Amino acid sequence: MTENHMESFSYKGKDLAKIIPTIYALANTGSYIYVLSPWLNIDVPLIIPWKTTDKEISFINLIELERKRNVNSIFILSTMSREDKETQKSVSELKKRGFSLRVVENLHLKAIIGDVLAYIGSANITYNGIYNNKENVTLRAVNNQDEILRKLLG
Repeated sequence: MTENHMESFSYKGKDLAKIIPTIYALANTGSYIYVLSPWLNIDVPLIIPWKTTDKEISFINLIELERKRNVNSIFILSTMSREDKETQKSVSELKKRGFSLRVVENLHLKAIIGDVLAYIGSANITYNGIYNNKENVTLRAVNNQDEILRKLLG
């Protein structure tokens, strides 16, 4: 490993349930996390790997806790998901709670980009994407490419 470089690591889709809380936990106060997922379920259960009790937390509860420490989430969704009831329910709840949402025409990219770690892969942030489907999940340190992506989306 060299300075500002970290190898990418691949995981199974189910590992994303632990990776998402880790991306948030390592984020610096005052930072933004970009959540790109054509389909979204904010009620999907996640696992906090460093806790021994009460390890499960819903995605919505995680992002609310993180917002209290000034780690903000920006959601980027796809026009393709307009007909998906689960995604629309999540969008409605996120709007009600004051989260930032953007819609991108025909978005297919799935990623969660923090200021320290980034997930790029094939899994939507849904129950099937995390727990049932065979997905590719890659975790890596944020690098210049991620910074450019953040500026483009910002």
